[in-house]
Amino acid sequence: MHFIKFAALGLCSILSVSSTLIRSCTEPNTVALTFDDGPFQYTTELLDYLKEAGIHATFFINGNNYWPELSTDPEKQAILKRVAEEGHQIASHTWNHEIPEQNGVIDKQSVLESLSLIEDLVYKNTGKYPTYFRAPKGEIDEATVMLFEEFNYKVIQWDTDTNDWNRVVNGVKHKDHNARIKAAKEFLTNEYYKKKENYLVLMHDVQPHTVKEIVPYIINNGIFQGYNFVTVAECLGDPTGGWSTIGGNALSILNGGAPPNNNVVQNNYNADVDTIDYSYSNTDFQENRSITTNLNNEVMNLKSDGFMTKTVNFYVIATIILSALYMLL
Repeated sequence: MHFIKFAALGLCSILSVSSTLIRSCTEPNTVALTFDDGPFQYTTELLDYLKEAGIHATFFINGNNYWPELSTDPEKQAILKRVAEEGHQIASHTWNHEIPEQNGVIDKQSVLESLSLIEDLVYKNTGKYPTYFRAPKGEIDEATVMLFEEFNYKVIQWDTDTNDWNRVVNGVKHKDHNARIKAAKEFLTNEYYKKKENYLVLMHDVQPHTVKEIVPYIINNGIFQGYNFVTVAECLGDPTGGWSTIGGNALSILNGGAPPNNNVVQNNYNADVDTIDYSYSNTDFQENRSITTNLNNEVMNLKSDGFMTKTVNFYVIATIILSALYMLL
């Protein structure tokens, strides 16, 4: 009896400290194009290309980066409204393209404030809050991933990096864009020939050559032909679309509450998951958040090995069984 209790507590402890850095899609035959660091002056042109091609993408935006005036300029903010209206996903990339620190240590309060600024900006222009996050330059450790998961954000990386930002190509630094364009085109073509099950592609809409050369190359040359171009949320099978309509995660915490239940699915959409009840009220969720969030993450983990996680399927199943035994003994 004591052994079972010990094992149950031990496995529950393993689950409680695990983190999930999402590096790949889980839905087969999908390509998720993602664009970091914007919006910027080239984003409108990019949206035109995507609209004409019928492609949906995900934009990891900053509030104060290439366009410091974004937060005060309604004309520039209109781009965010267009992004959402045309079926794209908006996600957070921090306000100032940095995860705030104090004396080399992540500043939790400043992180919340940074996230809340993005949430507020996006909500004012789209009526929805973003729930996905990508770290600037992808630089994030496990402890920081866990912090963002505490804020009920899904932390996204990539598995296909075009290096469209890097002037150094094959060890040589170039002054113009030509070498980067050529390298990116060759890389994407080679990746396509691998015929992987899915792709999560990193690009930057603040780079003119990405918008004017690389994206048109993908569209006009049939790169990823036969795949479905989707948002990151769609490529993960997330029925929320990466949005919350019931509150901002960071904003809710700063206002003294818990992050809203972003896993609530409207219209009785069960996303082919029979083991999770999405009918919690917001009040119920305040009491059950940790259980519901962990279970939902584990169900997504069971769908594919595209995640980098410490939790394995055996521990998920064993923990559920042993936890039930522990409650009975």
